[in-house]
Amino acid sequence: MIAFAKTNQNTKKVLISVLRSAEEVAVLSEKIHSAIQNISASIKGIVSMSEKASKAADSGFRYK
Repeated sequence: MIAFAKTNQNTKKVLISVLRSAEEVAVLSEKIHSAIQNISASIKGIVSMSEKASKAADSGFRYK
């Protein structure tokens, strides 16, 4: 009976550890998602500025 109780206690510790790890993965996943969104917004801004510069160059004006 003591061995079973010890095994049960170890199982609980492992499950708690797994749940904590899963929570850490979820937090990191959210941070990665946020970083990707920021990168995407930056790229869209660069593309927009590039398009404006291209239009300005096509019309003979310098882009400022």
